[in-house]
Amino acid sequence: MPAKKDSDIHPDQAAKALLSQIAQLCALADIPQDTAIAMFRSAYSKATEAPRSATKHHLEAFVAANVLTEWHTNERFCLTDGTPRPLLLKNGEFSDLCRAASVDADKTIILDLLLDAGAIAVINGSVTAKRRELILNYSHPAAVSRAIRLSTEYATTLYKNIEEPASNTKLFERAVVNTQLAAKHMPSLLAYLSTQGQSFLEDLDSWMSVREDPNNETTIGVGVYVFLKE
Repeated sequence: MPAKKDSDIHPDQAAKALLSQIAQLCALADIPQDTAIAMFRSAYSKATEAPRSATKHHLEAFVAANVLTEWHTNERFCLTDGTPRPLLLKNGEFSDLCRAASVDADKTIILDLLLDAGAIAVINGSVTAKRRELILNYSHPAAVSRAIRLSTEYATTLYKNIEEPASNTKLFERAVVNTQLAAKHMPSLLAYLSTQGQSFLEDLDSWMSVREDPNNETTIGVGVYVFLKE
């Protein structure tokens, strides 16, 4: 479930949080400080050798995703059948939706982000929801901040489960790995996840939405991802 806060927008802030988690994992692995610093310098030097495109802004994707969730779950913005109703821009209905989702960011930026992701359509001044999920184009400027934030969240889970006493409740963390599955099956796997995985995440989203507390200060999330090592 996306957090209802406009936080961690800038990549430098998100990167600092990620490096903090990596540093803690390095400490648990007894990697000396000088070695860890040298490793980072070497990796960063190699990364900066590749050309990078300019970044215009770094609005976090979860801010816009939260607007989509609100649109699909808040009866104020739904039709009688439970589907999101079209919202008029000139009447400020889209701004009302953003406020209901506790989003303080620029509404125009959110609208553009949702448009770029193909999650909405704007026709004759009316905004229509095309799908519930926000699938951000990885070339979008906001993708950098999102990638850093997701990396931080996963690293935080790993560190917490390693560092916490065995008697404490562990955060759920599992992975399915196959070393004999050929890469040619990747399209089929992605097609399977686009339906089954998306359905699973939407069920979780609904489960979390009905249990929300506007006074809550914590952020809880669940992620599903695919990795390919070549």
